[in-house]
Amino acid sequence: MVQFGDLDNQNVVNIRHDTGFMELLNDGTVYEDLNFDPTRSGGPASQRPDEVIINNVIHSEFTNSNNQICGAAEEIPHNAKIIGSPVHLPHAHIFLKSGESSGTTGVEFTIHWELRDDAGTTFGSVVLSATSAELAANPHKFTIYDPTGFAGSDELGAQVAITIERTGGNAGDVIVTSYGIHYEVDTVGSAEVAEKYPT
Repeated sequence: MVQFGDLDNQNVVNIRHDTGFMELLNDGTVYEDLNFDPTRSGGPASQRPDEVIINNVIHSEFTNSNNQICGAAEEIPHNAKIIGSPVHLPHAHIFLKSGESSGTTGVEFTIHWELRDDAGTTFGSVVLSATSAELAANPHKFTIYDPTGFAGSDELGAQVAITIERTGGNAGDVIVTSYGIHYEVDTVGSAEVAEKYPT
């Protein structure tokens, strides 16, 4: 095995000489995105965000009626960390539609999450918000996120479902370009289809 990095504190990258398998250890962990497209997400027809065209591109618009919702599910990618208490951080990328008011109370979204693996199911929700000033100052893109997050799975192949719902604020129509989680990465993939780490 070849190691690079801070060997004294074991904040290193390990590369197996026999397989080329690469692993980040301890503070060597980095983050990756698992994003969902609201336009391709599901939800009750009467509550789905409106589809609008901006710059000849289709976007999903959440109005200030504060009652629109959509969601999707994916497998946690095989490069995700599954040892050492991994954390997933919900987030969304948004912008205020041109010509809309930023209001006085901004916008509030609630992200609901569910994580399923062989050991069971965990779930919860978190409120993500942008102030009127933040919406006005960032007309092209603004990221709202939860810095605490929720506990990830210690199993390969865990399933995560994420739903985003506009739940508050009097800002005008807000576009959600994508939503999802930031997850910790410690390898480039899994050593085998059903095994994360090489034996």
